[in-house]
Amino acid sequence: MLAWSDIDTVLLDMDGTLIDLRFDNILWNHRLPAMIADARGIGLEAAREHLYAHMKDAPPSLHYYCVDYWTAYTGMDIAGLHASLGHLVEYRAGAERFISALRASGRRAVLVTNAHPKSLAVKDDRVRLTQRLDARFSSHEFGFPKEDAEFWPAFALREHYDPEKTLLIDDNAAVLRTAAASGIRHVLCVTQPDSEQPPRTHLPFPAFNHFDELPPPPPADGAAGAPAGRGPASRLSGAALQAAFVTRPPTDNAPVPATALVRLDKWLWAARLFKTRSQAKAAIRGGHVRVNDARAKAAKEVRPGDALLVRRSDVEYAIVVRGLAHRRGSAEAAARLYEETAESLRRREEQRARRQAQRAAGMALTGGGRPSKRDRRQLRAWQTKGQG
Repeated sequence: MLAWSDIDTVLLDMDGTLIDLRFDNILWNHRLPAMIADARGIGLEAAREHLYAHMKDAPPSLHYYCVDYWTAYTGMDIAGLHASLGHLVEYRAGAERFISALRASGRRAVLVTNAHPKSLAVKDDRVRLTQRLDARFSSHEFGFPKEDAEFWPAFALREHYDPEKTLLIDDNAAVLRTAAASGIRHVLCVTQPDSEQPPRTHLPFPAFNHFDELPPPPPADGAAGAPAGRGPASRLSGAALQAAFVTRPPTDNAPVPATALVRLDKWLWAARLFKTRSQAKAAIRGGHVRVNDARAKAAKEVRPGDALLVRRSDVEYAIVVRGLAHRRGSAEAAARLYEETAESLRRREEQRARRQAQRAAGMALTGGGRPSKRDRRQLRAWQTKGQG
């Protein structure tokens, strides 16, 4: 199954690969729906439909894994729910021994997960995973989930590895498919991510269940004297690194790797936060757009992970950049370029409710007709009182 002599780097998924997926299945498929059902007075299946129906036919998105997104969507403390179930976090059978053997062999072991940093922190606090590995990366750092073909070229610019000598172990066939298409030569799939569910069959990739089924990794060639996990792994750089990955032809709104950065005004237009680049430039010049809590120029380059504060009229958006695009596409494509914070969503909802109340008050004062000067004075007094 494995030709260890051809492998010097191992990329490891977390949930369902190193850690039992039982934790996530209980949280997302049982505990959270039960909380929604209780709060809304509906059945458990109706709660699941409310939670996940909008995700069924959607393209791969970081929203699916984002703790902040689900906090805003449900109004529940998702991070707190993770913490309350922390006692359920456990390694899969043989995972710890496999990691130890991998590190002892001199090969590089890297965690590559779709888990949101808040979810990763809870699990890491329980099983001390990241300290056992050479490096760890969350797909939220890159703006794309691992299922998205754009993830792997962006990831390779941070973790310089040779795809021909790299092994990826994951429980998600969609992830393995995009990784293999990007050039990663060795892939393995996990048959039983959740210890309480039966093993899966007829998977499209070489598969195993327990890590003990895999042949132990022998010392890597030339690993003697090298730091643990830092064997002879050959690294590509520059043009050779770029050439090692399959590239797709550009689409109308194709996100670009993290290094092909986009001007702030162009990104705001592509993300459909302003109708034109001229409007975006005017907002930036007027100080209505801040990047990482500082004023910026229109030519500033935007990076995944940047925090933006955008004011349009009397509405303020606090967002985090998740993807880059050079062209303006559909509203659905634009929505994948950023995430709005839960606090920002809450503030906007309060503003909307306040405006509705003000309109209702105006209608009550005027009987539904055009307000007189006296009506307007009373309405302004009411608004001022409400804001105080």
